[in-house]
Amino acid sequence: MNNDALGHFADPKKPRLSILIADDDVATLETLKFMLQGFGYNVVADVKTGREAVNLAHKLNPDLIILDIGLPDMDGLDAAVQILSNRSVPIIIGTGISREDVLERASALNIHSYLIKPFRSLQLQTSIRMAMIHHQQLKQHPAD
Repeated sequence: MNNDALGHFADPKKPRLSILIADDDVATLETLKFMLQGFGYNVVADVKTGREAVNLAHKLNPDLIILDIGLPDMDGLDAAVQILSNRSVPIIIGTGISREDVLERASALNIHSYLIKPFRSLQLQTSIRMAMIHHQQLKQHPAD
């Protein structure tokens, strides 16, 4: 994969990937932000509710969005539906448990990656890469 799909920080001439994160757990939010910034990504917003995520996704147009499944006002998949109704953007869904019904809903919505908490740095990096690759593939070969 090339750096174009990632907006990777390795090439100083390319803009850093901009990321919006939403999680109602402050510790997880801070950990995500710290890790993402450490990877060289630009965290454009970190919010605690689905409504904030939807509003800021439309306003800021981030390159990638990471949504917790258990946001207090709506679940992350409902927020994803609202965001994706406006524009195509790679979305990662984070959750503390792996449930088949959630995986099926995420798959039906073309969610680009799934991150099980607690996660490590490598898992987060892999989810980001997978989301960006999947999104790029969908843009190149849209479903009929």
